[in-house]
Amino acid sequence: MKMSAVHNELENIEERISSKGVKPEDLRRYESLSQEMEAYISTQGRDDRNHIMLVVPVADRPQHLENALKSILDLCESFHYGGKKKYFTKISVLIAEDSCKKSCRDRNKEIVEIFSQRGLRTIYFGLKEQKEILTRLSFSAQKELDGIVGDAHSDDFSHKGASITRNITYLKLNQIKDDFDNIIFYFIDSDQEFKVNSVLDDGNVVFYPLNYFHHLDRIFTDSDIEVFTGKVVGDPPVSPSVMAANFLDDVCSFLYQVFDCEPEGSCCFHGNRKYDNKNDAAYHDMADLFGFKIKSNTFDYTCNLELPHNNADCLVRFSSQLNLFFDGVHLTRKNYYQHENIEESIVAARTVYTGNYAFSKNALRYFIPFANLKLRMAGPTMGRLLKNKLGSRFVSAHLPMLHERTIDNTGQSEYRAGIQHTGKGVSLHGEFERQYFGDVMLFSVEELVKSGYPEKDLSRNDVETIVSDKEAFLRKGYSKKIQQVQGKIDKLRAICKDKVHTNDISMSNISSFIENMELNFSEESFAYQLVTNDNMESSQIKNIIDAILDYKNELTVWSKLLEQ
Repeated sequence: MKMSAVHNELENIEERISSKGVKPEDLRRYESLSQEMEAYISTQGRDDRNHIMLVVPVADRPQHLENALKSILDLCESFHYGGKKKYFTKISVLIAEDSCKKSCRDRNKEIVEIFSQRGLRTIYFGLKEQKEILTRLSFSAQKELDGIVGDAHSDDFSHKGASITRNITYLKLNQIKDDFDNIIFYFIDSDQEFKVNSVLDDGNVVFYPLNYFHHLDRIFTDSDIEVFTGKVVGDPPVSPSVMAANFLDDVCSFLYQVFDCEPEGSCCFHGNRKYDNKNDAAYHDMADLFGFKIKSNTFDYTCNLELPHNNADCLVRFSSQLNLFFDGVHLTRKNYYQHENIEESIVAARTVYTGNYAFSKNALRYFIPFANLKLRMAGPTMGRLLKNKLGSRFVSAHLPMLHERTIDNTGQSEYRAGIQHTGKGVSLHGEFERQYFGDVMLFSVEELVKSGYPEKDLSRNDVETIVSDKEAFLRKGYSKKIQQVQGKIDKLRAICKDKVHTNDISMSNISSFIENMELNFSEESFAYQLVTNDNMESSQIKNIIDAILDYKNELTVWSKLLEQ
């Protein structure tokens, strides 16, 4: 069989699985055909396809890390990309450590060893080695690049933040890049897995892998792109601080429905899972900022209990999951995979999804900007700069990964910067601040690029004016949205009032959820004070301005450093 015919059949199977449901015989054929293709390539002598080095930054998430590595190993064993001797020949993994807890670092090392023994070449890039790379830099380079790689002489080198950890890892990758004729560096987040989710006709969800490495190699081989980014399915890739309004809408809608049902009647909430692929930012309260149209419709909850059970059981289950929202789980607006021809889906990009992006050797010169600010929206900000610099060599394609915010044994995220679980509830204080100023950073840079930044030198006054204008604009939008959230909290409380016949467990769970919403969005909350109190000055604005002004020099110093 010719390779073109193999590629076509693989594409046909992917489309059939997505549109007609996952059948075991299709998955078996998909795997066997991929393996036959690899066996044929191995007989042709030299294999010039790309080596793919996956990079997984991890901070106090050993279980997430283990799940991610298992999904990589499963891909290798299912599809045989590059073949195998002692190790899978064309796949390797680098774990970039950023954990604070010694127990987590020790467990991460154990996980690395376990997967290496199973044939997945896995490298542990620990805190000590990261620090050594920085301390070997010249004093002037350390000083000029501390905004993107942090302080080389810090006593505590953990929890540097994802962006700084990635940038330090770029320096490590620069050391090893010439060991390979052709190599792609592929960054993923530790809470993601190489599989997709698909909704069956009965509303149930199944999970299965795509031949990711085959597709990624073809994307880079068939064009001159330098940076690729995919997206995610599963849990939304945004902060709960910008999902509260639409989540409350869906919660209220479900409660109206369930309170109208007979408690002891058979559960009414199965088989109604829907996904609108044309509205893939439906989970974002301010999606209009990114060019999406906000729709006012609510999304239905689909019960995930096995039948038979009654509506009261469904309510208990629903209510028990409400506080997962504060870890980033959206019960009603998950993303589900819908097939598109991957090569035909390639388009020019404007956003980097830092949990699913890959690049060539040459693109090591494009570090994560403004890393020391530790703000959210680093990927979209980086994307605006890459779009301006690379044009059509920066692309996105429909090759999503599964995003799982929580782990099964606790029902919570192992670690999320900016989210604190305390005896008083779940606080989004740090998360909200990182999101708000991350948006200020993003939209300021987007506007600056229109003025010729970073190639054109702009005065501090020019930058201050743009940042100030964007912050004032966003302050109004955030203030309005939080006030809407407050109204929706009141609505939720009114719906639940006097539901004396309702299960006590359900009402206790809902009350706890309301308390957490009030903790984070009431008039006394940090979030509300931040966006409504003019006297609540933040050094973040000055830090953003300084970082923007430093970026051009950082690019120059970084480029020279990579050439040494």
